[in-house]
Amino acid sequence: MVTLSFPFDMDRASVERFVPRDALPVWSDDRTLTLTIPEGSTGFKLVELTSKDGGSVIDFVGVNLAQPQSVAVNVYTIGDLIAGGATPAAGPTVEPKPSTTHRITAEDHRPPFIYGAALSADARSMLEYATSVVRVAYGVRIVDIATDAPRDLVSPAAADGPFLTGQWLADGRIVVVGKKVWVGSADGTALRAVVDLSGPDGPPSTALVSPDGRWLALSWADRVTVLDITTGVLAALPTAFRPCDQATQVALAWSLDAKRLAGSECPTGQRVDGWRMKIVDVPSGRVVVTLGYGAYSLSTFPTGELLAVTDSTMSGEGAPSLGVVMGFDGVEHQRYLGATWSLSPDTRYLLQMEPTGGAGSSLGTIYTLVDQKTSDRYRLFLPWTVRWLPDGRLAGL
Repeated sequence: MVTLSFPFDMDRASVERFVPRDALPVWSDDRTLTLTIPEGSTGFKLVELTSKDGGSVIDFVGVNLAQPQSVAVNVYTIGDLIAGGATPAAGPTVEPKPSTTHRITAEDHRPPFIYGAALSADARSMLEYATSVVRVAYGVRIVDIATDAPRDLVSPAAADGPFLTGQWLADGRIVVVGKKVWVGSADGTALRAVVDLSGPDGPPSTALVSPDGRWLALSWADRVTVLDITTGVLAALPTAFRPCDQATQVALAWSLDAKRLAGSECPTGQRVDGWRMKIVDVPSGRVVVTLGYGAYSLSTFPTGELLAVTDSTMSGEGAPSLGVVMGFDGVEHQRYLGATWSLSPDTRYLLQMEPTGGAGSSLGTIYTLVDQKTSDRYRLFLPWTVRWLPDGRLAGL
């Protein structure tokens, strides 16, 4: 609700023509206007407002609205994404309308969908947890997205934080990683600690769950261990992925069968001395291949291929990154130029974030959706953070 107080009696029509269409205007008198504005509006402008007697004019009024900290959770079907039709590479950008959209409270100034949160497979719940970046009063909680109703978990407690990661496993259970590893039912009840990770050098800097939800890779600066989540048994690998420069985390990716683990590292800790990638056979601990370049991020496509995002040969503002697609044997299959890439679960659609050189909106950025069956391309404006859901829908945060 916004109240505007004017210095003299106003011609109401000259003001109301600039009021947002979805706002409800109520005049207390000719000098006081109260507006009820739906959540999501960022502001509006009023120009050349005239007094009731016509003798005075207010040239310009800008109204900026400070909304409560919140995150919009949008879910799109493929039909939603392609409804605007295919476009050429330099064609207009379409902002698709999501099938469902909800807004949930965000208690920290930094977006919780970047730090300290995970979306459930059906996009109905959000797992939120305190990290070293997101400083909140709770430890771990589950938020019902439709109602924005949070429920703090009893265990792990806030005192057990900060936490490194948390998510729903493939079988629906929840795993949370911090000083210990906690595993429990999908609704967050009965989470129990399966292993204690505290030690002289503290908990790991990086943790990644395997696609089948059974294994958890844990990386410290000088070692890598693999946890069997079902038994709580830890096994050390005879290798390490050392972070570069002042970084604490490393990029990791599991193969779909959880038999191989890829990681990017700087052997001396300094990128200038060499930045590289290794793929390790987990059962034997053998290094399968070492590649002469590192990666900012690693991920696994539904095809079973490994995607490494690294530097391209282009430089300057707006320069694209290089996406190298390969097998977990290190054999290269394909290259992309862009920013980030992901495949739909059925592998038909490739979603590429376009490099913008820092330009754009806080609400989102430009993506290209490629139908790999028909070669049709769709230029879309979507939220910065997107992920494919198992049923083929796309969630945007």
